[in-house]
Amino acid sequence: MEFIRFIFSSVWIWLGVVCLIAVIFDGIVKLVKALLHRRTIKIYRFDGENPKAKVVTEIENATAADVEQLTQEVDNGD
Repeated sequence: MEFIRFIFSSVWIWLGVVCLIAVIFDGIVKLVKALLHRRTIKIYRFDGENPKAKVVTEIENATAADVEQLTQEVDNGD
């Protein structure tokens, strides 16, 4: 109970505690996302006539094998 009184004793202390909690939870969320190893691969093509022109690729948590497969698919036009 004394801890709660201390937190709400000043606006600056309360704001600091809220920021500290937000940073800790953000770190936990990033850690869990990194441990799950979810792979996200997205390909955007902006020119339908030429499949190699203006290709934007987003790769998130991909392995080297995933990148190699993606580049082969883009080269083949799949």
